[in-house]
Amino acid sequence: MEIEHRLIGTQVQYGYIWWKKKRESEKYRKVFPAGEFTLEIGGEKLAKHVDWNMGRVSIGKTIMQRLFKQNDTIIIS
Repeated sequence: MEIEHRLIGTQVQYGYIWWKKKRESEKYRKVFPAGEFTLEIGGEKLAKHVDWNMGRVSIGKTIMQRLFKQNDTIIIS
């Protein structure tokens, strides 16, 4: 399964992928597994987990700023 996600400037600035509405969590649960998982982004493999209470995944400020710009659309699969 794939979903499109549009990055707003503050996501890139702080290094998170987040969604605002609680009901959107179900859509993201189809893509992100429970517990820790390996994320491959920009050729790097990172161990990450989803903060379901806050509705976000921390990618890392440096990585996000290096790879993405405000309003980029990414595919999460």
